[in-house]
Amino acid sequence: MMAVQKWKCSWPLTAAIASAVALFSIVYLLMFPVDPSFDYLRIREATQSGCLPPNATARKHVWENLQPRVDLHHRFPADLHGAVVYRKAPWKAEIGRWLSGCDSVAKDANISEIIGGRHCKDDCSGQGVCNYELGECRCFHGFTGDP
Repeated sequence: MMAVQKWKCSWPLTAAIASAVALFSIVYLLMFPVDPSFDYLRIREATQSGCLPPNATARKHVWENLQPRVDLHHRFPADLHGAVVYRKAPWKAEIGRWLSGCDSVAKDANISEIIGGRHCKDDCSGQGVCNYELGECRCFHGFTGDP
């Protein structure tokens, strides 16, 4: 039988090595994520729209006959590992090309939302709640009329 040599390590050395391995693992996972980033939650929304223009109809034959207008293989080449980088995260080549292709034709839209519309007279005089959309008061229980 072979004799197993007994290792003698101090606790501080063991703790330092374990801390270094844990720190290296955390930094590695943050720099090179195994799973896609949290943008994955928004991808389902994009896959349902299919990057079609807003005036396109969503019939079955449109999905079957839809041909890419741009060769994404040349526009977004894969690296040596077969991955395409999208938003600083490596993706499988087909998915990374598709995401990059959709993102490259996306346009910014300015959206302004008016918060609070019409006001109520004297803020319902403290006897109700104002519906700012309609500009009408909804009276509390026991109060009536036009507060």
